[in-house]
Amino acid sequence: MSERITAAEAADALGVHHNTIKHWIAHLPIPAEKDSAGRWRFGPEAVEVLKAIKELRDQDRSFDTIRVRIDKQAPGSSQEPAEVPTNNHQEPANQPPTVDGRDLAAIVGASLVPQVVEALQANNELAEKYARATYEIGKLTSDNEHLRQALASAQERIALLEAPKPEPEPPAPAPRRGWWPFGR
Repeated sequence: MSERITAAEAADALGVHHNTIKHWIAHLPIPAEKDSAGRWRFGPEAVEVLKAIKELRDQDRSFDTIRVRIDKQAPGSSQEPAEVPTNNHQEPANQPPTVDGRDLAAIVGASLVPQVVEALQANNELAEKYARATYEIGKLTSDNEHLRQALASAQERIALLEAPKPEPEPPAPAPRRGWWPFGR
């Protein structure tokens, strides 16, 4: 696949919506370019990066975690070096980690950067787990409320069924006539 493909073609290949690809481009270092008509184009390297992003998003990873994983694969890292060119915003893919725009190595010292990055990744993963757990708790709370309402309704119906039914009044006796059937 030596020629460049469009966002729609990349989206079809990955099984995602083309707007998802555009969202990833806006938030992650993907080596994509715009053609003269302003459409995004992806080379083989970019498609590999998109596949990695899709895999990580399928695992519910945040953009921060994905960005760190992509940066680890960038040239100069101790991981398997995979060439990840610069993204469309002209930021190098192997840029040093930053906190609020400041170089992390300048803040904590170069020797602590790997531990800080690892701690930040663990923090992001915990935040993702917390968000999923909070979402599940919200769903369970809603389900619980629906069940409480259904139980109250069922209890009302049971109470109506179990309530003593008033005995019907016996029919009034027919007026008594004399022995002469033809009246007087």
